[in-house]
Amino acid sequence: MRRFGDWLASTEDLQRAFGAEPRGLAGEALAEYLTWNFAALTEELGELMHELPWAPWKSGRGEPTPGQLDRAREEWVDMQHFAANIALALGLTDELASELYAAKQQVNRERLRTGRSLETPT
Repeated sequence: MRRFGDWLASTEDLQRAFGAEPRGLAGEALAEYLTWNFAALTEELGELMHELPWAPWKSGRGEPTPGQLDRAREEWVDMQHFAANIALALGLTDELASELYAAKQQVNRERLRTGRSLETPT
């Protein structure tokens, strides 16, 4: 089992096993690949939200049950699969994604240090 830090490499291996090469797509093929991965990612996000008691107009808002939490975690993993497909199509590697994420975290740390809100656009 690979670490989560190798999630893009692992996803790329899986995509190749399915006969897909997300890094080599261009033009209409790239647009189609991104479109269905965006749609799937959005669907999985909806499924994740459905598993958690977040809605203010429903009773039971707040702490998820253990079963809800387990199902929400499964949906989160499903989201990561489609996010990884998109990342591969964008040419990201595990290393580059880590660098970009660390840089974004640094921006947010600087916002906290200077008293700027996290909601302030980048």
